[in-house]
Amino acid sequence: MSDVNEDTMPIDEPGRRRIPRWVFVVGGIVLLIVVIVLASLGLRGQNSDPGAAGTAEPTPSASASPSETPGEPTPDPEPSASAEPGATETPAGETPSTETPAPGTPPGDPAVGTPEESAPLDEPSQAVPGVTIAIADLAAVEGEPRGAGELAGPALRFAVNVTNTDDEAASLGTVVVNLYYGDDETPAPPVTGPNGSNLPAEVAAGQTATGAYIFTVPEDQRDRVRIEVDYSTEAGVVVFEGAAPR
Repeated sequence: MSDVNEDTMPIDEPGRRRIPRWVFVVGGIVLLIVVIVLASLGLRGQNSDPGAAGTAEPTPSASASPSETPGEPTPDPEPSASAEPGATETPAGETPSTETPAPGTPPGDPAVGTPEESAPLDEPSQAVPGVTIAIADLAAVEGEPRGAGELAGPALRFAVNVTNTDDEAASLGTVVVNLYYGDDETPAPPVTGPNGSNLPAEVAAGQTATGAYIFTVPEDQRDRVRIEVDYSTEAGVVVFEGAAPR
């Protein structure tokens, strides 16, 4: 009978049972399933949280304008900063007008009563066809104030003769006479004396009407005087220029 090494022989301890291997295998599988289920539940909870860091908010398109909000009207574009208030656009093919209307003249209407040429003091000038105006009897006098606001002083007195060669009477009710002196064309104040008189309301056909006008003018400012006779709003101003007596 051979000797047996007692150290290599399995010794069954009393009261101890062996655990089968399949128990460990099954336990490992169950533990793996539990871990997978718990991990799945954790991911679902994060996805359902609206404040989770992983939730991405929609980003508006880079090409969309802030004013193009769905459901809201698009505002009209602002006018150009270079446009001026009251300016109108010139239609294509037309040249904008550079003429400046006279004060008090409605835009678009031609200027009325703007003198372009003047006549010498001793020559007649035509106001309208059939009506001629002339300056006569220009003399130096001492102005005599007879109306409110008039002042005495050295003055010029002259007659305005209106001749009507037409077949009908010509109205003179709107005639206005003014006098300017010096290079700056300073307005001369009118006076009614001595012997001043206005033109009548009309001049008959083939007749001449006369009015006498006096304006105070300094004696040293008479080298150049300008007499304007505004016949009517429908005709230009008749102008006479020249040196006046001192």
